[in-house]
Amino acid sequence: MIITFIADKMLDRFPNFASALLSISRRENAFVRIIEGTKDIWIRDYMPIILPSGKMIQFKYEPSYLTQGYNHLITETGILEKQFGFPTKKSKLNMDGGNYVRIENTVMICDRILSENPSVSPHEVLTRLKFMLEAEKIILLPTHPYDPVGHADGIVAVSDNNKVIIEQLKEKASPIEIAYYYQLKTTLQKANLHVVECPLDLPDEGYINIWDNRGSYLNFSFIGNTILIPVYQNTDKNKLLEFFIPQFPKRKIWMINCEEIEKEGGAIHCVTWTA
Repeated sequence: MIITFIADKMLDRFPNFASALLSISRRENAFVRIIEGTKDIWIRDYMPIILPSGKMIQFKYEPSYLTQGYNHLITETGILEKQFGFPTKKSKLNMDGGNYVRIENTVMICDRILSENPSVSPHEVLTRLKFMLEAEKIILLPTHPYDPVGHADGIVAVSDNNKVIIEQLKEKASPIEIAYYYQLKTTLQKANLHVVECPLDLPDEGYINIWDNRGSYLNFSFIGNTILIPVYQNTDKNKLLEFFIPQFPKRKIWMINCEEIEKEGGAIHCVTWTA
């Protein structure tokens, strides 16, 4: 049985998106459950991480980008266990669920994890993560200099044929963006990972602030054998399908308009959690 969880705050703030997600879930014979009492829509970050063994690890959720006047947006961890009885193992490390992307026995995490745990040495952080996440290798990805949250699920994804997907370098990229693109790509290639590049469609009017991430398609999610891909007002859907179908040839593809929620920094993967 497939269960997809969303925050009750999503129903309040973005009812059209929630309705689309509910409709697709019903068509795919998946259940949707609502987590009550949430403070924000980004449920992925304060929910546990499910490991290949089926175990769940609940990290501390006190992100630095919310501790400077935005504490009212921090949802308490353990909310899943309290409401639905899912057993979880607790970790004292501070880490958002969005900063976790797995490819087989390798876990990719942005190096923001180190500054989020200043009282723990980098070596100890990596040692703990490797053990808790049942990983043979932890790859520290460079955090994008313009990224306020430092989440791996915004810069890398994994295809069904175990290729790592990154965004193509945008036109008229700044020197900082160009340097970051090559740093990320080099980090992945040095880890012997096969990298492919996904199209990027920037909004016609430009980004409204540092949180705006419209035009990015990496923050997709799954319901069973179906992949849910974010799209936007200016998305070239044919071009997008030409890329995604070879990466996920056996999956059904649904597209959901994420124009409004992506203005705030996230898309489908960020606002869903599937068990």
